[in-house]
Amino acid sequence: MLGGINNYQYAPNPSGWVDPLGLACKEVNKTNTARSRIPKDQQAVFDEFERNHQGMFKSDKDLVAAFEELRDKESPWPVGFTPKKRMIQPGEKFSMITNTGQGKFPGQFGTFDNIENATYGRDKLAIKEVWKPTLDRKVQYEVQKPFEVEYGPVGPQIEKLPDGSYKYLPGGGTQIKLNYKDYQNAVARPDNGNTPNAYLKVIKNTKLSQK
Repeated sequence: MLGGINNYQYAPNPSGWVDPLGLACKEVNKTNTARSRIPKDQQAVFDEFERNHQGMFKSDKDLVAAFEELRDKESPWPVGFTPKKRMIQPGEKFSMITNTGQGKFPGQFGTFDNIENATYGRDKLAIKEVWKPTLDRKVQYEVQKPFEVEYGPVGPQIEKLPDGSYKYLPGGGTQIKLNYKDYQNAVARPDNGNTPNAYLKVIKNTKLSQK
C-alpha cells in the first residue's frame, strides 16, 4: 500500500461521496440544496420559522417552500390551515386595531381577543408595520346585520424592517375575516349619508397602550 495525505485513498471520501444504492458514487453538491435558497440576511428569521414549525414538514424542500410562500404571499392563516366560515349575527361584538381617525373605516380583519396593547397587535395578531405603521386605537364594533366571516387562528408573518433586517411575527391570536363587499357602508358616517343599512356600529374607540 502507498501512503499519502488522503486517509481514505482506498475508496471515495465517505464525507463527500454518497452511493445509497451501491450503483455509482457521486459527490454531494452542498450548494444545490433547498436550504441554500434562503438568502443570508433571512437565515435568522428562517431558523425561527423552522423552530416554530417543528415536525410539520417531511423534507427540507417542503419546509423551505412553506417559508417562501409565507414570505411572498403573506397568508393571514397558519401554514396548511383552511379557515372555517359562518354567519356573524346582530349583537355580536369584536375589536380591531386602527389608526387615529380611522374608527369608522374598519379593515378586513377583527378579533374576539382582548387586545391588551400594541405589542399584542404586532406579535399575536401579526400586524406588519408596512400595513399599519402605528397601532393607535382599539375600536370595538357591534354587528348590525348578518354577514359571512371566515375565522380561525392568526398565522405568522415575516416582516422586512426599514433597516433591511427581518422579523418573525408569531401570530397565535384569533381572528375573523369580514366578507361583506359593501365597504363604503360598513359603518354609518357623513360621507355615506349615515346609511341605515350599515353592517357595523362603533361601540368603543379607546387609545391603545404602546407597551
